[in-house]
Amino acid sequence: MNVMNTALYSGAQCTLIPKYDDRGIWDILLDEEDGVDLTLFMAVPSIYNRLIAHYENHNMDERSAEI
Repeated sequence: MNVMNTALYSGAQCTLIPKYDDRGIWDILLDEEDGVDLTLFMAVPSIYNRLIAHYENHNMDERSAEI
């Protein structure tokens, strides 16, 4: 709550994702066409581990330049 409340208090826009999906998170992080520019992504360490594992296991090298 501290991270979200601090962001909201400072005038930021928070996007909450209702259901975790590895590919869906990568799509949100890398998508620049929807007009939303993400500047910060907050998660617990296990989420970061899952995102890294998805990246390594699904041959996302072609998107490396975007990251």
